[in-house]
Amino acid sequence: MNDHRDDGVIQRSSAVERQGNDRDEMPLGELVQSMYLMSGSKARVVSFNDLHRFVGTLYAPDLDTMKINALRFADEYTHLFIKNAYSSVLNRETRKNPTLADWQSEFKLIGEMAQLVEGGNSDLLTGIPARQTLEELGYSRDWIYEQDYWTGHQPLIQRKLDYQCSPQIIDISRDNSGNYQTQLVPESLSGYLWLLIARDAADSITYSLCEGCGVRETPGISPSGQRTQYCKQACKTLASRKGKYSQRREMNHD
Repeated sequence: MNDHRDDGVIQRSSAVERQGNDRDEMPLGELVQSMYLMSGSKARVVSFNDLHRFVGTLYAPDLDTMKINALRFADEYTHLFIKNAYSSVLNRETRKNPTLADWQSEFKLIGEMAQLVEGGNSDLLTGIPARQTLEELGYSRDWIYEQDYWTGHQPLIQRKLDYQCSPQIIDISRDNSGNYQTQLVPESLSGYLWLLIARDAADSITYSLCEGCGVRETPGISPSGQRTQYCKQACKTLASRKGKYSQRREMNHD
């Protein structure tokens, strides 16, 4: 069965079924949420520190392709705007159910900002109003006004963090001994990606290809403060095995 859309709302989809019947006129956010509720899945632990740079490659100008990319992304990682399958499906910024157009614009904007802040750009954190940043990225004034970015002097990254994250007191000790810190905690995957963007801008983070797979990117310093060469543990394990195999071959050759 084919999927059809109207104004960013998924009308019929074979991805989610209830008692053998298709769900009609379901916003993308509810569609993804239903996928998790039916499978019993919860939000996955995000292990890629380049995810904010990767989502830009999933942006597509046409909504049909964008829907495919968004559903694949949600299946691989989790919902972009909600914390888990049992959370509200509201987009915390618009206070409405996320539409396909919301996913499309968020993918595009996150990807563009991730490239813009690579190597550090503190002005984007504190000095440049959101509307100015968006204009420099080529967004029209009509779009900026419609998205409520036109008024105010708040930088774009700061605004995103205000909506997508919340301050919490966290015990960072491994033995729960009470070593408390106040941290910004993402309320959605989108919030986590904007935190990565803010970190790149503030700490001048640069990226290089994973030495294992050569596909994903790794930051010079991970969010936990470690120097990284591999995008995930599997790549590190594979590289270690290859190294041991090469050593055995050299020993046998000698």
